[in-house]
Amino acid sequence: MASKTFRFMSKHLFELIPEDAPFEILNIHTIEKFEKLLYSKGVNNTTANIYLAFLRIAINSAIDAGVVSYDVHPFAKFKMPEPNVRDICLTKEELVALREYESKRKPLMFAKDMFFLSFYLGGINYVDLQNADITGDTISFVRRKTASKKMGEKVTSITIQPEAKEIIDRY
Repeated sequence: MASKTFRFMSKHLFELIPEDAPFEILNIHTIEKFEKLLYSKGVNNTTANIYLAFLRIAINSAIDAGVVSYDVHPFAKFKMPEPNVRDICLTKEELVALREYESKRKPLMFAKDMFFLSFYLGGINYVDLQNADITGDTISFVRRKTASKKMGEKVTSITIQPEAKEIIDRY
């Protein structure tokens, strides 16, 4: 993800400045132009925020490494775009309606079952669920997303509730 983000950011930043330009060329005005360029490319506020934050991190790293110094930081007076707020919560009624939903289409029922299995197991990711050890009344797994972090592999164990057990037994 980070390298893809960096490539996208670099590609569009270099539309404004030459690739071999010194870091000092990045200033308040360049950052504002870069933001406008992102919006002209159809990027939304949330994505623009990600690219601009990534650029700010790159600039701060260059400052920390002594590669560049600024009298005024390029982001000093820049207001980061507000990320889009999405209403992604399900109401109790929607959750009940989804639980009661039935279909003859197996992929839809599988998706519904995996959603509820994840829900009943405290939000377990599907990839973690696939690699989980389901023994008796507990499920144990190493969270793949954090397994490679400094803390190493940490096993999580969760008691399997009857609603989850019913889904597990189905598969």
